[in-house]
Amino acid sequence: MPKPKPHEVSREPSLWDDASREVKKRGGQAARILARLQAGPATSLELAQVALKYTNRISELRDDGHNIQAEEVNGVWRYTLVPK
Repeated sequence: MPKPKPHEVSREPSLWDDASREVKKRGGQAARILARLQAGPATSLELAQVALKYTNRISELRDDGHNIQAEEVNGVWRYTLVPK
């Protein structure tokens, strides 16, 4: 059986696919932050690993209509994506 070429390998859809469709006009960082928040709440420390200016990306996502709530827990901010 011949080995499939890289572009022929199929994969299951992921959160990344949904995020990239929803935030197509935004950069990759916003899409990655959205995908991370779709997986569950994330701390400011986790989001800073995706984008140092993650607060700007959060603002862009909110401008796009995503309901993202923030709360401070023991000096660390936790961000949660509220389903539509």
